[in-house]
Formats: sequence, structure tokens, C-alpha cells
Amino acid sequence: MRELLPGILTWVWFSGPHGYDFHGTLVLHEEGNLCIDPVEPHCLRGAEL
Repeated sequence: MRELLPGILTWVWFSGPHGYDFHGTLVLHEEGNLCIDPVEPHCLRGAEL
């Protein structure tokens, strides 16, 4: 997972069956977070999200 801008995180998940990467984005906000086009972050622990 990497931070694009403060409070905007992204991660990549490669799908072998499809042969390409899927990207997930998380926008952190005090009123509620927004996850855009989420993909399962296999390599991340829940605490990191």
C-alpha cells in the first residue's frame, strides 16, 4: 500500500487468471472513509487499512 497524497492510499493486486493488475483506492476522511474499486489486499494486515 502506498500513499498517493495525504489521506489517499492505493494498492495493487495482480490477478493471475486475468493476467493484469487491479487497483484499489482508499480515501480517509474524518466523517467516513471511502473505498473506491476495492480489491482484496492479500499482502496487508487489517491494522494497516
